[in-house]
Amino acid sequence: MERLIRRQVDYHLKDSEKRILTHKNLEYRIRSQELARKLRTILIKKIMSALL
Repeated sequence: MERLIRRQVDYHLKDSEKRILTHKNLEYRIRSQELARKLRTILIKKIMSALL
């Protein structure tokens, strides 16, 4: 649903605003990847300690 709203909003934005939005999206993607990496390491540690 949010994607549909964003598409409608993007149509009326200036180039500078689009640049800011793409930068924010990139930051969000990187942050979520880092969180996923941290979660994965925590889960691996828990599994390894449970097996030992």
